[in-house]
Amino acid sequence: MINFRRLSVTLLELMVVMAILSIAAGIVAIGISRALVDQRFRTDVSLIVDELRLAQDLMIVLGTDVHVKFGKNDDGEGIKFWLELETELPSNIKSQLITKQHVVKTVRVVYFNDLLEDTEDKEIIDIKFLSGGFVMSKGIMKMATSEENNEGVLSNYICLAGYPCPIDSIDNKEKADELFASLENTEFDEALTQDTLSRLPEKLKKQEEAPKVEEKAKQSANPSGTAPSPGQSKSDQPKTQPL
Repeated sequence: MINFRRLSVTLLELMVVMAILSIAAGIVAIGISRALVDQRFRTDVSLIVDELRLAQDLMIVLGTDVHVKFGKNDDGEGIKFWLELETELPSNIKSQLITKQHVVKTVRVVYFNDLLEDTEDKEIIDIKFLSGGFVMSKGIMKMATSEENNEGVLSNYICLAGYPCPIDSIDNKEKADELFASLENTEFDEALTQDTLSRLPEKLKKQEEAPKVEEKAKQSANPSGTAPSPGQSKSDQPKTQPL
């Protein structure tokens, strides 16, 4: 005789399985939420980088002075930023390149200490692109999802060298400091200055000798030393015969 054994699941086993599934679903949901926040933060940072690049391009190409300004959004959530030009552009160019304001929600903090100007404790941060690149903001701009320095806070950094250079974002503070230090490196400028100073005495000497060389050339062209009269051509001038 064959005995059929009925397979069944007890209530306890079912509850254990449901608990495990709930925990797994919660972990996946947290991971997805963090990934979404991270992606939105990177998108917002790229918008800021693009705006700074546009400002630098407008300064270089059109020769206009540009400000990129940052402030708290009106509803208190996120940051707003916009372009301001000191010279008026044609309406067709302005409508294509410039919008009134951008608002980013995940970037809640923008900090920038301009090394060329005191910008601390100001509600509006002004990044300057002026005078064709001779007057520009200089420092490291920090963007973060929170004012606190907790482990889960996302942050990004943009190095502004104070002169026209590629603008990009870095997600590591140490790397940003290293990049900014390399941009501040004055060894090339010092070498160029020393080379210029070494060549300067030679150039001054040549400038002093230039009138003497010119005078000698004139004397060799006119050995008699008599200057031609206004109405006298070179063929009519007295010729000197060699001895």
